[in-house]
Amino acid sequence: LAVEITDDRGPIFEDIEELTTSLSTDSRTVSCTVSDDNPTGEAAGVSSVTLHYRLDSLTATVNDVNMIMTSGSTDEGTWEGDIPGQALGTTVYWSLTATDVNGNSTSSAAFSYYIFQPTVGNDLIYNNQPMLYGNLLYSSYVYFYWGGYGFDIWDASYGNLTEELVSSYDVI
Repeated sequence: LAVEITDDRGPIFEDIEELTTSLSTDSRTVSCTVSDDNPTGEAAGVSSVTLHYRLDSLTATVNDVNMIMTSGSTDEGTWEGDIPGQALGTTVYWSLTATDVNGNSTSSAAFSYYIFQPTVGNDLIYNNQPMLYGNLLYSSYVYFYWGGYGFDIWDASYGNLTEELVSSYDVI
């Protein structure tokens, strides 16, 4: 397929570093690589990248953070911004918007991460099977027979078990 681009287009997200589930309540750095070209020959370059985040709901108030270019150039560079630390049990939804020197904007897909909260006295289930119907809680009923309470579930999609996580449980 051959395509001829005859007008300016918005910036392109070349790479976005996703943030995974964590036990840390510290701030988290979002990093992305953004490029901008202009096939019409006019000025090209990324003028700004904004990090948008919401807490616990996609309909919550949007908070914006202006990202800073840490390497490269406005034609292709790496940008970083921090999401402030949040409480245990919080889900953070975030996305990015890049704007070029001509005012064209491009938005990324939405991402999220969860700040896992270990429950004192509960067992931990490490789920390395696919989530049933896309819901982690269904696994507790079908695979583990606990029936939805008395345990915490760490899904393989959250990443590897860490010493910090394992030390919070007597039974895994």
